[in-house]
Amino acid sequence: PNFSWKYLAQIYRVPGARGLFDAVAVHPYTAQAQGVITILSRVRAVMDRYGDRAKPMMATEVSWPSSLGKAPNTFGLGTTVQGQTSRLRAMMPLLGADRGRLGLTAFYWYSWMGNEGASSPSTFDYAGLEKYVSGQVTAKPALAVYARGALRLEGCTAKRGSAAYCASGG
Repeated sequence: PNFSWKYLAQIYRVPGARGLFDAVAVHPYTAQAQGVITILSRVRAVMDRYGDRAKPMMATEVSWPSSLGKAPNTFGLGTTVQGQTSRLRAMMPLLGADRGRLGLTAFYWYSWMGNEGASSPSTFDYAGLEKYVSGQVTAKPALAVYARGALRLEGCTAKRGSAAYCASGG
């Protein structure tokens, strides 16, 4: 996280380091959806500069915790449930549009389920697409946005049966 492109450049400058990894995983934490693309673009520029144009990249932690007013606003990432949903809705098409240029092979939401009890002290306890409170698991609105966006990224309208089968539209 943070200045991942700068840290990656430091790794590339170590003799022989380039050959020691097969992919680059990035945690593009930022307050806005477009910021995810900015961070991934900076990482890709470093990879290209050091001769790794073909090496894949993954966004391995993407999240906007719905923690605003409930926990410390770590790194300024905290937002509301509606903010989490709208930022995710804005980011998904950006990832789809730029994934080829970025060499992006996968992206992962930080957490499927957050522990959002009354005593949750961490911003990231609120990062889930579902929430666990008092023994109950409830989907947050961002889960539906994630599911629809993931299908669109795969070129699907629905999943039927096994996860390997994609029903196309039209």
